[in-house]
Amino acid sequence: MEKEEIYHLSPEEMEAVNEGIWQIENGLFLSHEESNKKIEELLKNDDFTNKSK
Repeated sequence: MEKEEIYHLSPEEMEAVNEGIWQIENGLFLSHEESNKKIEELLKNDDFTNKSK
């Protein structure tokens, strides 16, 4: 059996994780459907598609 190593988060990584937890707890996220809708809206925008080429 292989020995597993424990990964220790840096202070910056821990801060990012805590920020994400706070956002989820406070409803600051999009559902899968909402994010797909926003992506579709962006892709329909001529300015967006022209800038990415």
